[in-house]
Amino acid sequence: MRVISYLDIQWSPEQIASHVSVSLHSIYRFIQQDKSKGGTLFHNLRFRNQRKRKYGSPETRGQLSNRKSIHDRPVEIEHRSRFGDLEIDTIVGKKHQQSLVSIVDRKTGYLWLKKCSSRKAEEICQTTISLLEPIKDQLKTITADNGKEFSLHEYV
Repeated sequence: MRVISYLDIQWSPEQIASHVSVSLHSIYRFIQQDKSKGGTLFHNLRFRNQRKRKYGSPETRGQLSNRKSIHDRPVEIEHRSRFGDLEIDTIVGKKHQQSLVSIVDRKTGYLWLKKCSSRKAEEICQTTISLLEPIKDQLKTITADNGKEFSLHEYV
């Protein structure tokens, strides 16, 4: 591979990217993957990758517990054939202080909105429960994104 041969002669990833049809980020990612497998390509870097973001290490803070993939939801939801399959999201206000909780029924397009004074998970949870209280017997599913404001999704 040409990238490895250029690294062996002490070329920087920036120089390599200008001569080879590979992006700069791909080169750094390749070097990081080699390092995680016990390789020594990173020794050929001029600055030992000190100023570059460490690629390959996933975001671990604030992960939702017990989350489910959107691909695991029932097929009936995609057909939009029944009332009670809901999608929930938040709309963030100016200065990221306040938010609106928006809940949409996939079949009818009916929208529930309510203002929250903060974006904390506890308040989003309470607002969601109060919005859905009148139709709780008709609820089938609720689909949310992986935002941290939905970390208390199991209580809803």
